[in-house]
Amino acid sequence: MAIETAQLPAELQVTACNRNERFAAAYLGVHVETVRGWRKEQDHLGERLTGLVRYSLADLVEWVMSQPTAGGKSV
Repeated sequence: MAIETAQLPAELQVTACNRNERFAAAYLGVHVETVRGWRKEQDHLGERLTGLVRYSLADLVEWVMSQPTAGGKSV
């Protein structure tokens, strides 16, 4: 039986926009300043602006999968 994501705690929901830019940076393996720079350059990672910048894990995964590979390694 599948568990609907609405039944999971917010921190476990992959679609919940509850990850901060530090989480996004750690997940992507970059510095927080890099994530901020990307946001300023309009290279959005799926962030939701609700007074605070928040990301969903699903949006981060989607963004990573959409990036071209370089030298045989995924970004």
